[in-house]
Amino acid sequence: MKSMLVMCFAILDVWAQEVAWIAGSPASVSISSKIYPGGRSGVGIWQEGINNVWLFGGLGISDNPFESPRLLNDLWYFNGSSQTWHQVHQGAVFDSTVVEYRSSQIPRPRQLSAVCGAGNIMVVFGGLAEEDLALGDLWVFDTVTKEWQSQEQAYNVQRNKSHIQPGQPGVYGHLGMPTDYNVPGCRKGGVTWTDANNYLWLFGGEGCDTLTPSDTSSSVLLTDYWCYNTLIGRWEWIGGSKEGNKPPIFRQKGKLTYSALIGGRTEAAAWKKNDNAVYLFGGMGHNGTQYYCYLNDLWLINISETVGLGVPFPVLYGFGLVFLGIFLVLCLVVIGVYVYDCSKGNRTPEWRLGSRDIARYRHLLGNDS
Repeated sequence: MKSMLVMCFAILDVWAQEVAWIAGSPASVSISSKIYPGGRSGVGIWQEGINNVWLFGGLGISDNPFESPRLLNDLWYFNGSSQTWHQVHQGAVFDSTVVEYRSSQIPRPRQLSAVCGAGNIMVVFGGLAEEDLALGDLWVFDTVTKEWQSQEQAYNVQRNKSHIQPGQPGVYGHLGMPTDYNVPGCRKGGVTWTDANNYLWLFGGEGCDTLTPSDTSSSVLLTDYWCYNTLIGRWEWIGGSKEGNKPPIFRQKGKLTYSALIGGRTEAAAWKKNDNAVYLFGGMGHNGTQYYCYLNDLWLINISETVGLGVPFPVLYGFGLVFLGIFLVLCLVVIGVYVYDCSKGNRTPEWRLGSRDIARYRHLLGNDS
């Protein structure tokens, strides 16, 4: 009797949540068609609004049922209201595999790219290409015109063309200062989100720091985070370390501080608490004892101090201290130059530029003695 009750509760527990099979094939191998994407993993996803989703690339099956899984660069749109898929761009599929991606108008096939969007713009950055090379190119897709453009084409940005190639290190510039030449290092598995200004943010991943090209050595786990200004098309290094494989630095739990550091990791999860704060969870990386493992630490990133400023608060604070120091030094110099003089029993103080200068202009002061 007891075993029967347990079985009944188990059955009820299985059916406690309702699910619905909407579409897709139950077969083990599912190829792409004109109306449905094929089976794949490592896709780039951006949810536009509440019901609509854009899907880009990944590793899986194209339109050829006889080939092995490969990297894809097709683009799909899912309408949540009608629950239907629409192929927006075919990409390099079975009948058009030979493509010179560096000069073409579509991103090259990849998986684990960082995808995010704001307004009618979807941005694809980096990912993993053929031969396990990390990418660092940025592409902009206009959801209205349905056209791809590279960062250079979309914003007329003059960048070093070498960063279009896989395996290039990052160019960080100065903290909080966007320029044409700033660019995150090539990477896969970075995590993205948008802020109140519709700027795109990127954190971490696995790839190249400021010193390590992944085409000449092993990739590193990254802990840097960047802001991409969608109005001017420039990257801005916001925080984190330029060097990879940094372990986390834990401080007092629940207290925001600049001295804490989110350790390097890839394939983490991030979601917004509100327009000014973001949660970041887990991924693969180093824990507090520098052991590489699956992570379950949860962090809160405060981005309110950079919204609308273009320069993070620590940078502004640093510049303020510098200018204050310069002002104090100038005050000391002025006090040192204008010396106090009591001469020949005259107890009336005189402020002067120096003995030679005051002697030169003494007659103008009406005191020739």
